[in-house]
Amino acid sequence: MRMTGRAIAALLLASAAVPSHALTPVPRTELDHILVGVPNLEQAVALVERRTAVRPVLGGSHPGSGTRNALISLGNGSYLELIGVDPAQKSGGFGKFVAGLRRMTPLGWAIRTSDIQRLHRALSERGVRAHSITAGSRLRPDGRRLEWRTFEVGPEDDVSPFFIEWGKGSAHPSGDASTGCRIERTVISSKLKPNVRRVLAIVGENGVRQASGPPGLHFTLKCRRGAMRF
Repeated sequence: MRMTGRAIAALLLASAAVPSHALTPVPRTELDHILVGVPNLEQAVALVERRTAVRPVLGGSHPGSGTRNALISLGNGSYLELIGVDPAQKSGGFGKFVAGLRRMTPLGWAIRTSDIQRLHRALSERGVRAHSITAGSRLRPDGRRLEWRTFEVGPEDDVSPFFIEWGKGSAHPSGDASTGCRIERTVISSKLKPNVRRVLAIVGENGVRQASGPPGLHFTLKCRRGAMRF
C-alpha cells in the first residue's frame, strides 16, 4: 500500500504532538538475515556450492506459504536465507512469487529485536507507518518448530527491511547453518519510500547502507574458496 503525501504529513504531525521525553525508547536492533528468493532451491544450493565451496544447509518448510529455505551463517548471529518453492506443499502466494523469479534475487532484510512490541510502539510514536505484528513458524528437518513474530514497514513491491523477534524457545537459524562465509558492502540503491527512509533514520543502518547504483539490494558473499555478487 502506498502512502500519499497527506498521509505522511499527518503521521509526522501526530509524532510531533508527543513530547520527546514521553516517547517509548527505541530498543536495540541488529541485522538478522538477508532474504534471497530463488526460482529453484536445489539449483540455487548447487550453484552457491559450486561458486564458493560452501553448501547451504536446508533449513525447513514454511507451512502455508508453499516455500522452504536453505541457510548460510554470516557470523555475529546473522545468516543468508535462500528461499524457494517447497514441492511438498500446495504453492501459496509467496511460493508462486519466488517460482516466477528468473534468477536469484535479494528481496529484503530482517532486523532483529528482543522486544518487538516495544519497537513497534516506538516507531509508531515517531510517525512510522508500521504494519500489524504477525506470527510465523517453520519446521526444521528434525521436526522441531521455530517460531517468530514480525512486522513490515514497506510496501510489498519495494525492497525494504522488516523486523523480527524469535520465540523464546526457538534456536536461532544461524546456529546450525553452514559456516565459512561473510558479506561485504551490503547496499540498498532503490529509491526508498519516505516511510522506509524514516525507519532507517531511527534504527540505523544495521549493516545495510544506502548508495547509488542499480535499483535493489546488493551484496557480495565471500566464502573460503570463492565469492558471489548478488
